[in-house]
Amino acid sequence: MKLTTTKFGEKAQLYTIENHRGTVLELSDFGARIVNLSMKVDQQQRNLVLGFDSAEEYEAKDSYIGATIGRVAGRLSGGSYQLAQQMYQLPQNDGLNCLHGGPKSVDCQIWQTSIEQREDRVTIHFRLVSRDGENGFPGNLDMTVSHTLTNEDEWHIEYQAETDAPTLFNPTNHVYFNLNQHRTEEIGSHLLSIDADVYGVLTESLIPTGELRAVQGTPFDFRGKAVAIDQGLKSDDLQNRLVDGYDHPFLLNENGIGPQVVLMDSQQLVKVEMTTDAPAVVVYTSNMVDEPVVMKDSFQVKHGGVTLETQQLPDAINHDNFGSIVLKPDHIFRSKTVFNLSVNN
Repeated sequence: MKLTTTKFGEKAQLYTIENHRGTVLELSDFGARIVNLSMKVDQQQRNLVLGFDSAEEYEAKDSYIGATIGRVAGRLSGGSYQLAQQMYQLPQNDGLNCLHGGPKSVDCQIWQTSIEQREDRVTIHFRLVSRDGENGFPGNLDMTVSHTLTNEDEWHIEYQAETDAPTLFNPTNHVYFNLNQHRTEEIGSHLLSIDADVYGVLTESLIPTGELRAVQGTPFDFRGKAVAIDQGLKSDDLQNRLVDGYDHPFLLNENGIGPQVVLMDSQQLVKVEMTTDAPAVVVYTSNMVDEPVVMKDSFQVKHGGVTLETQQLPDAINHDNFGSIVLKPDHIFRSKTVFNLSVNN
């Protein structure tokens, strides 16, 4: 395993891990984010995720791409919630809603870094303390996000957090996958399978209604054999048309066998198998890109990436059937997601 550290713009660092197979994982302390993930495909190095070349570029163009998202991923309805008989008002940075923890949240901060290096893996630990009252959230929240690359081509993300007062916590990583040879190609031809019998229905403001609808007979059915994402991008289903693709949570089935999500390019050369202990995954198909965004030596285009954001169901604090995202001082939050990568050369 090789590890190098370089500057990532004026204020951030970039950590590059390479295993013995030539797989490369690049991470930054700016937002505890993934910047690059590349593998050898047809004898050429192919990047599998979207990203920019500096912290400043993320700040200017899209700070969510590849970043750790928190304290609460997704949208909180009305930017408010009640906890312990007290109402909390958060910033409304998405219409009337609070999106991804509010503006300038953990995705825009420099995290403390420590490195754990072994013969078969390298782990970068990122730590950040979100102070009491930051973006309206109560409690000092001490969180660590650890990214690991192994010699077996596994990418691990592990979350841990503690608080000194009851607060909300529902983190994720906002990775965008594009497994095509050229990132200007849309991901509609990607093949996807999700072990989920139901998905969360959205309102026009993209807040869950609380209904978990059966995927059977809809473009949200990705069970069994992987099917093209185009089934939703080109669908007349009202939920697909609402967001021009997918921006929906899927409630993962419990006690399944094997990975809960599998993503492949159309030629099935590259496969990403995802396993998580989180109850849900939000699939977003980069629907809000109105015009191409300069990215590295290419562009990000509409439907040019797909996220697999593992988390509790969004807006859970406002839905009794969505599970709890309340973190209390007597509890340590832990969650883990593993992406197993493979190439069929």
